[in-house]
Amino acid sequence: MYRLPLLIALVCGQSQALYGGKEIEIETAAYQVSIHERSHLACGGSILNKDYVLTVASCVDAFVENFKVRAGSKDPNANGSVHEIVQLYRQHDNEPGNDLLLLRVKPSFELDSTRRAIKLVSADYRLKANESLRVTGYGYTDGYVPSSKLRSIDTRSTLLEDCVKRYADRLQDIFPGMMCTDGSDFQSSSCSYDSGNPVTLGDGRLVAVTSSRHSCGNEAQPDVHVLVARAIKWIAIFTSASSL
Repeated sequence: MYRLPLLIALVCGQSQALYGGKEIEIETAAYQVSIHERSHLACGGSILNKDYVLTVASCVDAFVENFKVRAGSKDPNANGSVHEIVQLYRQHDNEPGNDLLLLRVKPSFELDSTRRAIKLVSADYRLKANESLRVTGYGYTDGYVPSSKLRSIDTRSTLLEDCVKRYADRLQDIFPGMMCTDGSDFQSSSCSYDSGNPVTLGDGRLVAVTSSRHSCGNEAQPDVHVLVARAIKWIAIFTSASSL
């Protein structure tokens, strides 16, 4: 993870993966999973319940047999439990910005201190400007190499309209339902392979999912995230709200 702002949120940073930030134990973010294509890290995601993971659509393609989910481990390449992906559910309603993806896994997660379902914001939640946020993941770090351990960065929210004003000459394909983050005060940001990672509020609720737009520590670029509130009803259709 890079050390810069998260915005989309759009987030600004200085290099590629959780750039900057700090190493954390899996118990402090037990909802975090790593998603691998064959033997390589592809992106991250969040445990919703014993059978489902939430990530972004760019993370996994139709060849699900090439992908695995690892949960319950600080190390993205060892320990914990490994799960197959048996079904994809893409957020399709022809609205730009709907970029979320649900993964159904097998075997089911054994929920415990290292594998925990994340709490979601409500469907009517509205993110405020300059809210304190946390992003976790295994993406590239300051040296442009994937992190060997789970990391966390602190950042602040930037509302979409303010983000667009600031980066109007650099942004493309930014739509309602997204937001930005600014981690410049913390010298941290998202980077490569951080797509799909959870963006949480101070109380631990999932407010957004990191998109494929990362600043990697470059202050001239934002980090972009997909807001979760508008997708709550869609998520519940597949996961059953009572089990979240």
